[in-house]
Amino acid sequence: MRKWHKLLIIAVIITCLSGLGYFVYGYIDIDGDGLSNKEEKKYKTDPYNKDTDGDTLSDYDEIYVYNTNATLSDTSGD
Repeated sequence: MRKWHKLLIIAVIITCLSGLGYFVYGYIDIDGDGLSNKEEKKYKTDPYNKDTDGDTLSDYDEIYVYNTNATLSDTSGD
């Protein structure tokens, strides 16, 4: 785990304990894929993994660029 990632997690924990928790957490992008944690929840993707389905496309690209399901590695069914 990278140092900045650990620091981000610590910042999130402190924020949660301070009372702003869920509001701030929803707008953070923990995995750096371009989707906020709130969007990750909406699309049922993994907020700790840039590529939920392991197909080499980021969750953001699958949802906003290619308009496919970021939780299925083969969305065409072939």
